[in-house]
Amino acid sequence: MISITISNTDSQDLFVQVWDLNQPGSPQVLNSRINQGSSQSLQVQDGSDTKGNINWAALAANNPTPGQVPTTSQATPSDGDTVNVTTWQPQ
Repeated sequence: MISITISNTDSQDLFVQVWDLNQPGSPQVLNSRINQGSSQSLQVQDGSDTKGNINWAALAANNPTPGQVPTTSQATPSDGDTVNVTTWQPQ
């Protein structure tokens, strides 16, 4: 297992979900509100390359609307890395 930090770098509070793709069935390992500028630590399974493999999804926590689509991304963090999550994605 490796330790990583999920950090909210958005301008608002977010609902964040993280799935561990290195574990069988890709279980959800985080389902939490993370306030603007805050972070949350968690452990994920490392692969043969000693890196994690996660998918994450973020959704604005303030005034969510029905049918709102979350921003999603994938990351391969190393032990001790921080993964920044935001609803803003560059074009």
